[in-house]
Amino acid sequence: ISFARMALLSMNRHSRVRPSRSRSMPARLQRNSPDEKIAAVERYHIFARTMSLQKNEIIALLQKKHFVGFLGEGFNDVPALKTAHVGIAVSSASDIAKDPADVVLLNSSLTVIIDGEREGRKIFANKELSIV
Repeated sequence: ISFARMALLSMNRHSRVRPSRSRSMPARLQRNSPDEKIAAVERYHIFARTMSLQKNEIIALLQKKHFVGFLGEGFNDVPALKTAHVGIAVSSASDIAKDPADVVLLNSSLTVIIDGEREGRKIFANKELSIV
């Protein structure tokens, strides 16, 4: 299994990270053609000042070529949590974000997902051996 990382950052005017340091901002993404949008989500890994519907659109574009998981914690993440193949919320997330999530992490580390995937493969392999 391989993972690619992408950040969809919800930012307000008081945030310390400046969106100009992001290679592709959602406002620019909106002006692109459909093919340019797909190329942009493949090329860039940080999208700053994303609104709820923009996160949703970026995830939908990624789903054309990839299996997509999304980690969200607030109200504005709900559409993206529903759209992603796997919606992930942390235990401290708002209840409205936990509801559509497929997985709620009780541990603050994403390594539990990798550990769970490994264990799942072991179980599947053992099941295959018992069937044969």
